Amino acid sequence: MDRFPHMTKIRKGIPKWVEERAKMPFMEECADRMHNFAKQTIDKGLEIGVGFDPLPTIVFKNPWTIEDKVQMNLIFQWGIVDKDGNTHQHYSDVVEFSNNPYNNPQVETQINETYYWSQIFPMFHIDWRTQIYRMDSNYNLKTTHDSKYDATSKNVYMYIHSNKPNQVNTWIDSCLEYKEKHNCNLYLNLGGTYDQASVRARQENNDGFTEVKSRSEIGDVYASYYIGYGDKNLFGYGLFGDYGNFNPFNKYLGEDNIGFNPMGNSLIYSALNPRDPNVLSDKQIADDILGLSDWDYVYGC
Repeated sequence: MDRFPHMTKIRKGIPKWVEERAKMPFMEECADRMHNFAKQTIDKGLEIGVGFDPLPTIVFKNPWTIEDKVQMNLIFQWGIVDKDGNTHQHYSDVVEFSNNPYNNPQVETQINETYYWSQIFPMFHIDWRTQIYRMDSNYNLKTTHDSKYDATSKNVYMYIHSNKPNQVNTWIDSCLEYKEKHNCNLYLNLGGTYDQASVRARQENNDGFTEVKSRSEIGDVYASYYIGYGDKNLFGYGLFGDYGNFNPFNKYLGEDNIGFNPMGNSLIYSALNPRDPNVLSDKQIADDILGLSDWDYVYGC
């Protein structure tokens, strides 16, 4: 018996994430960008790397050697910091760096001396907190890393996808609000058709951003965001199909009234848009994506 006939009907013909993401300019070389971030972390000899281009990504090295007679596993956690400064768990996992993570004397220990990396969704802005814990032989946890999202003096890339000049300028205003809030270096790719004269005037007036044609022009990027209307089939069902929830009372989930909560937080429209952009104002669309609106991932609206 089909327990979710409504979901089954809607999900027929849904595009596959791996096949379709390459068609979006913002997702250009997405996988390569994330692999390069991991490689850069390794090449720089860093123990831990955290980035958001475009997915929240963490890379960390095995802290042990074969001479260490200890448990060889770490626990990492992605948390969400709410508007009151409280941290809520979003996702956590245990990483075993050996075939004998609990140091069983009956087992010949072989360790993994490389790096581990992990990525999560969604892709819109969240005040993330990343924590790593080391477990001792008594199962006590010791914090070895604790950091919060911090774009201060770092490069942030935003892809604005619109062919409406007024909408573009409204979204640029939101991007500049984000820059002021986070004190970052702002790079904008105005990927659609737009009023070039208007945008040029803003640049000449030193409006606070640098226009680029491609992500590759920037170099190291701490975070990147897509400002536009994300395809719900791709960034909703294509990613979170099994985590869909029907809620006819939530007007922000689209005509099908289905939202997603893969990590147990508030229902979202898709990985790119927390709420249905088709029922929001231009400013609300960008502010939702950039974490500037009254919508909250922990508590919803």
